[in-house]
Amino acid sequence: MLQDRNLSSHTYRDGLAREIHARIPQHASQLRGLLSALLRQAG
Repeated sequence: MLQDRNLSSHTYRDGLAREIHARIPQHASQLRGLLSALLRQAG
């Protein structure tokens, strides 16, 4: 996810942008998992 963020911050290549866009649902799932873990730790 961080690699995609770094790639997308200055990309002007349509193909790469489309590849990253296709991975957004996976990134969202990972972020939801992270949020759940942080909420559990916070109590």
